[in-house]
Amino acid sequence: MSQDPAPLPGAPDLGPFRPPSTLEPEFHAPPPRPIPESLRRGRYEQTRRTGLYFGAFFAASALATWVLTRGTTLDSYFLALPWFHWLGAASALTTLAAAVAHRLMPGRYAYVRDGIPMPARVLDLRLVVAATANGAPSAYRYSCTIEYRPPEGGELRHAVVQSPEFSEMFKKSTETTLRVGDYATAVALPGRLDQTLALYGFLQLNPDVDFLRRRGRPPGSGHPVTAALLYVGLVYLFLGLLLAVTCLPSLLPLGLPESVDPRVAVPAAVLVALLGAGLTWRGIARSEGKRRAELEASNAAARREGLPLEEFAPVVSGRVYRVLLVVAGGFIPVMILALAFSAANALLDRSPSEYEPVSVVELATETTLFVFRSYEVRYQRADGGTAKVSVPVTELARFAATAAGQGALERRRGYFGWPWVRSVHPAVADEGGRLRALLPDGRTLDLDADDYVPWTGAGVRG
Repeated sequence: MSQDPAPLPGAPDLGPFRPPSTLEPEFHAPPPRPIPESLRRGRYEQTRRTGLYFGAFFAASALATWVLTRGTTLDSYFLALPWFHWLGAASALTTLAAAVAHRLMPGRYAYVRDGIPMPARVLDLRLVVAATANGAPSAYRYSCTIEYRPPEGGELRHAVVQSPEFSEMFKKSTETTLRVGDYATAVALPGRLDQTLALYGFLQLNPDVDFLRRRGRPPGSGHPVTAALLYVGLVYLFLGLLLAVTCLPSLLPLGLPESVDPRVAVPAAVLVALLGAGLTWRGIARSEGKRRAELEASNAAARREGLPLEEFAPVVSGRVYRVLLVVAGGFIPVMILALAFSAANALLDRSPSEYEPVSVVELATETTLFVFRSYEVRYQRADGGTAKVSVPVTELARFAATAAGQGALERRRGYFGWPWVRSVHPAVADEGGRLRALLPDGRTLDLDADDYVPWTGAGVRG
């Protein structure tokens, strides 16, 4: 509960306070009241059940993931995999504890069991920003100014109560059934009226008295099992994306080009960056102008009909965030195009492999976010230049097993003519002192003979 907002011009005259004499059936009995079975269909109960199902499904999926990935090399890239059975056990225990807590602790049901219901009337209703992220609205809620008569009687009091928050992505599809001038039940816990006062419909206990709902969807239409499975899927999708971003170079041969003609690359990158930054700036300006005009028109209509009024929130608040967003709008397209063309240059390349003897400087690992690991071989060419290439963990193990101080750098010419390094393989000297590369398919390549394709530079075969 908070202070009254500034009065709105043109607020309607609602007349004297004359609420209906009836309350919701669950408030008819004296405290402590029983909890009707119909409340188990409410959004609050469905949300609690979704959490329990999520914990159970995640525990089962973590255990299954641990069983199915044993004996594979995936745990070399995702270091948490060997502990997934413990993660599943912890999730199961947490879910069990939450189920016991739900059974023993009333939560919002305390408003029904012990609460003090009071008649209230809506004086003002606004859609306000509840949270921001990076300068932009990320969550909204309805702020409702009410007048109510306290249980001890006397003069009417005013208070501001808030609805539950909902994501910005659901802003256009979320609505309230409240209207300015409507009478509703306010409820508070005994001894803490000012701190716990809320509109009963905002507690989302009774599916028939839920003031916050999605357009076109009746209350309780979603199933907790479906929602829980979706959330578990999103968790694994997020982990998979992180694994792909951090470890893909070690899993797939997608090396970046060693050289691209700067006479083409630099002007193209500058042009794309300027175009992206300009479109981003224009998009922000046009979006804010359009939103402001739409908001003024919708608030004018809402004021006449008693509908919620929405406070204006800029698309991006703060000059620093605007500048950063414009810079990102120019930089991100350049990076996406560069990575896309680099991937195509490697994936579509059908040129034969070309090899160059190199000296192995170091076998290295890189850990990201404490759980994602990639593997690299640092090498030195004959001309003294050093570089590194990502390799699978099996290739790194072959280097360690052979104690090879030499290697064969495998290059290809690239689909677009951009040479790229595919991998580096261990090379050892045989009994006759000849340097042989050990290829992953079991073949050996005599680097001192003329029966292999040597690297001659610039993607040209010798």
